[in-house]
Order: sequence, then C-alpha cells, then structure tokens
Amino acid sequence: MLNHGITLVRDLGHELPKVNGDSNQLEQVFLNLISNARDAIDDAEGRKKEVRIRSTFSRMEGSFVVVSVKDTGLESRLKT
Repeated sequence: MLNHGITLVRDLGHELPKVNGDSNQLEQVFLNLISNARDAIDDAEGRKKEVRIRSTFSRMEGSFVVVSVKDTGLESRLKT
C-alpha cells in the first residue's frame, strides 16, 4: 500500500458468482475497510505490516460471497 510499507496479501476465490448490489456503495465499503486497516497498522510500530483480503463462496443457508479483511494493527478496545 502506497508509502506505508504495508504488504497486501490477496487470497481471492476463483470463479465467484456475480454479486447483486450497488457497485459504488460496495467500493466505498471496501475502501473504508482498507483505510481503517492502514490506520491501525500505522499505529503498530515494530510489527509486521500486512493487510490480508480473502474472498470465498459459501453455500451454507443460501449462497453467499464472503469477503474478509484482516490487518496486523493493534486492536482498539473501548472502556465501558
């Protein structure tokens, strides 16, 4: 990812079906997830900097394309 020293690892499923939805809204969701991951990683000095994006197809309880975004940043915890 540009100028942040972050490695992007893509584990994308093959032959995934088309997804019904608003492409602009889906793009915004993914951009927000990646931006949040980048921000979390920037705060994690001395750690491996990696964002992993994974997509799979699931037939459990219907048919779904599942996308996950995982980063190596620090977890933020809210005190209640």
